[in-house]
Amino acid sequence: MQSSTFPLKPIVDFNQTSQKCPFSAPLPFIMLLYATGILDFDDDEEDDENDEILRELRQKQAELREICAHNLQATKRLYKVAREEMDKQELKRKLAASDAEVDSSY
Repeated sequence: MQSSTFPLKPIVDFNQTSQKCPFSAPLPFIMLLYATGILDFDDDEEDDENDEILRELRQKQAELREICAHNLQATKRLYKVAREEMDKQELKRKLAASDAEVDSSY
């Protein structure tokens, strides 16, 4: 998986192993963080249920997912309303142009 944008040879190739990349950043960036030791993919370690920080992070992630879903629905609803309003404005513009044409013909 060596390319001109990622000069380091990756230590873990997620395409060739059963490991899944748990992050949403671009894979070359993740591999760079892994190669430098900033990230560590330890499958052997179980999540500590007593880890208060981890529990809080997961709770906040769940809240963010809910907020993102709500924002997506609101955006879709606003887009629909805006599209309808633009269609109305276009009809009004055409009606005004037609009225002006009729007025000018008399």
